Formats: sequence, C-alpha cells, structure tokens
Amino acid sequence: MIKINEDYKKKLYVRANRRGIRELDLVLGYVATKYMPSMSDEQILEFEKFLDLDDSIIYKYLMNQTPKPQEIKEEFWNMVLSYQVANTQ
Repeated sequence: MIKINEDYKKKLYVRANRRGIRELDLVLGYVATKYMPSMSDEQILEFEKFLDLDDSIIYKYLMNQTPKPQEIKEEFWNMVLSYQVANTQ
C-alpha cells in the first residue's frame, strides 16, 4: 500500500509541472495546484496513473485528436478539462 503524504504529493506536483511539453506543464500544473490539495487518496493515485501516460497520448486527447484513454476515470478527465474552461473565459 502506498502511503500518501506531503512528500508524495510534492513529487506528483513536480511531475505535473515539468512534463517537457509546455502546454502539458500548464494544464497538469493547473490541475495539481487547484485540485490536489483537496483530492482523496484514491484521486491522488488516479492522478499518478494519469501522469504515467505518455505525453503524446495526453496531448492528442486534449487537442481532440484521439479518444479518451479508457483507463482514466471520467471524473479525473473533467478536472483536466476544467483548465480549458478556466482559461477561455
């Protein structure tokens, strides 16, 4: 069993903000900053699973070039897509 503590969250925060593709840094950094403090342990593990996806998969989905990967829960995708809503108003 993985212990979710502040150090674990900090590592995920760094992974979210340093993807290598600036667009993903912005989107995933937003999710980490806005949602991670209130995420349950289950949601944190879902976030980590999302961060394990290849950058090209995430990018293509965000650009509507490919369907959503089925292994990621809809609730989490909604958090990711909230970046678009927050930054287009």
